[in-house]
Amino acid sequence: MLSGKLRADRQGQLATLDAIVFFSAAILVSSVLLSYGLETPQSAEIRPTRDPANLLEVFLRASVGADIILDLGERTVIRSNEQIGECLNIEVRGLFEGLPVKAFLPLNQQFSDALERLCGLSLQHRLVVLDQTSEEVLAIGMDIDGDAKNAFASSMDMRDVDGTDYLVMLVISTCVS
Repeated sequence: MLSGKLRADRQGQLATLDAIVFFSAAILVSSVLLSYGLETPQSAEIRPTRDPANLLEVFLRASVGADIILDLGERTVIRSNEQIGECLNIEVRGLFEGLPVKAFLPLNQQFSDALERLCGLSLQHRLVVLDQTSEEVLAIGMDIDGDAKNAFASSMDMRDVDGTDYLVMLVISTCVS
């Protein structure tokens, strides 16, 4: 029966207090874990945020991205889905046969654009191709000047379809010229 008295229900307040304590503890634990993950080690030297070995492998396996027409004595069409490593084989073989680097200018521009997208604006990059005698055959990208301790490199041995070996080297640098 209704007696006109108000009855206070304290069970709802206890549940609310439990929820507040639980969520506060969860927020505290999450923020501590996230703060440990965001800490960066203090180092005397600057390290690049991207590993040159990984960048070189991704670069060589990436597709060219656009159809390219080259005049190599005969019209050569490179399709957009061809891998950069295969196109580099075509270029190196042509250079070994005496074709001028100028004949491969559109292809080299695609290579340079792909490297720029991979390395980002914070890293300078240079792709160098060396023949068996360690003589430079091709260089794409900017000259890297400055402190050598901020330059990192990776290389990969390649072989074209004729069996000619050559070395592809990617150098990246965090230094500002």
